[in-house]
Amino acid sequence: MVRAVNVGAIPKRKIYESEYSKLRGVDFSVDPALVDKSRSPWAPNMISDAGGNPEKRPGYRTLKKYNGRVNGIHGYLGEILVHAGTEIHLYGGALLMSGVNDYRSSSFYYAKRLFILTGREYLVYDGTTLKEVEGFVPTTHIGMYPATGAGTYLEDFNMLTGKRTNSFLAPAGGASVFVLDSANIDAAPVTALVSGVSKTEGVDFTVDRMLGAVTFGSTIPDSHGVDTVQITFSKEIAGARSNIEKCSICSWFGMGNDSRVFVSGNPDYPHLDYMSYLYDPTYFPSSGWAKVGSDASEIMGYIRQFDNQVIIKRDNASQEASIYSRTAEIIGGQAVFPIKQGVAGVGAVSKYAFDYLRDDPLFVSLEGVCALTLAYGASAQRTVQNRSFYVNARLAKMDLSNAVSCVWDGYYLLSVGDGEVFIADSRQKSGGSGAINNDSFVYEWYHWTNVPARVWRVDDNELYFGAPDGRFCKFNTDSEGVNRYSDDGEAIVASWMTKADDDGDFMTRKTMPKRGTGAMLKPYDRSSVTVYAMADINGNPQRRDILSNFTVDIFDFNDIDFTRFTFRTSSSPAIIPFDTKIKKYSTLYFVLLNGEVNEGFGIYGLIKRYVHGNYLKRGF
Repeated sequence: MVRAVNVGAIPKRKIYESEYSKLRGVDFSVDPALVDKSRSPWAPNMISDAGGNPEKRPGYRTLKKYNGRVNGIHGYLGEILVHAGTEIHLYGGALLMSGVNDYRSSSFYYAKRLFILTGREYLVYDGTTLKEVEGFVPTTHIGMYPATGAGTYLEDFNMLTGKRTNSFLAPAGGASVFVLDSANIDAAPVTALVSGVSKTEGVDFTVDRMLGAVTFGSTIPDSHGVDTVQITFSKEIAGARSNIEKCSICSWFGMGNDSRVFVSGNPDYPHLDYMSYLYDPTYFPSSGWAKVGSDASEIMGYIRQFDNQVIIKRDNASQEASIYSRTAEIIGGQAVFPIKQGVAGVGAVSKYAFDYLRDDPLFVSLEGVCALTLAYGASAQRTVQNRSFYVNARLAKMDLSNAVSCVWDGYYLLSVGDGEVFIADSRQKSGGSGAINNDSFVYEWYHWTNVPARVWRVDDNELYFGAPDGRFCKFNTDSEGVNRYSDDGEAIVASWMTKADDDGDFMTRKTMPKRGTGAMLKPYDRSSVTVYAMADINGNPQRRDILSNFTVDIFDFNDIDFTRFTFRTSSSPAIIPFDTKIKKYSTLYFVLLNGEVNEGFGIYGLIKRYVHGNYLKRGF
């Protein structure tokens, strides 16, 4: 007789879960298996949304195509000037100038005028005309005695022009010959004012240019100690104007406010910079230059930090300091700008990547994107903090000499060529590696492709860029809905990859059951996702398509596409079950991808469920 014996129910294996939530940026610093679950080892063309979750970046459109690479985009009171090749155009308007230097240009705005440095020209735009800057004519001496030319020094000659004015008084008994403060003057016409009345060369006076003397046709009467004669002439100093014109970088600084412009970047004098006169960028005094360190490394850019102007030189292998500090002081009633040597060892590699991300001054060095900070101890000392820890491994492999940056909507965008852009998010910071104080943090970073930005421009929070092929482009942030998600009508391929996850136990095989694993996606009027899995099974990577073109649209009467009709009307997050079983993996990662035109894509999180199997053994 056989009896039934109740041996009890067979126990189920425990189901574990891995959650990928609070997603942030990319991490290129370590192997994909070692990345934190909140970051991705590969997430092209994603950016953080208002809540910090990754979503597809906006696309861009070409506004105009110019002849020649775009060298600069400059704003003037709502207008945009585009420097492309050897021409400068008013966008939407006329050609303003041709024959200019085919080189990256920089600019600054002052007193309703836009000043542009091209590395060969120094130009000014007043809203109507673009032309070369006409230098202010200084009065070099006053109270001069006609017979000797002796007088009181007043102003330096202007490096931008050979023109200068001498101011004379007439002695008792009067005078007709007036000796200037320079001999061998230029052939340019000489002009004069006598008691405010204009006098003409060849009519009212003659000029001996070799001696530097002016002879009036009639005696100028005694002026009783008052300067009544002003003579303006030209004495060009060879190379003086080109010292300024060959500059390519600029920065404002002054006593208590930004009152003077400093320019540098002249390849003939890489360690010099030049200072304008007070509130006058058309006047660069002949004595207003400074030597910053030796000529072994060039000045790369400027950072304004509190009451100091910090000068950053090129990263160099010598022991020379690469960071200098300029202050503003009043000595003997005159403004002076002494320079003090600072940090050595960390300098800049690009002139075009100096920016302030919410008061954090950033520049690009051989070590990545760095910030200049103050460390307080016995005294305040400047230190350099790395801000790009998570992307340094990629940046270190690139030529960053032409990297160009901008700050837009709380992001620092760094274009490094070949369409690649690295983006730091000011709203997302972490302690990074070895954080010891409030200044030792790193940003979360994102990575874009197919954005060929040679130069950037941010105007009224709209983002523009110029490309090497002459395209002048604008990001589609002003477009409504999903129409913003294309690059000149082409698809943006965006994706999010999880880490290669061993679920905390690399010695155990795991199995993902068919149910219980999926993702939560951000809702859009038009969206879809393809999900891939890469499993390491018995030591062999195996890719498996889990879902293909899973649409997650929202029904909208104003935008009905019957080829992908949906009854989904809720704007709540879309839940995507994977419904696939993967057996005996040691590590597993997922890739969620969207590569469709005019479709949004964003991810809130992902949950994977799994059970433990046997231990791995030699030979798998």
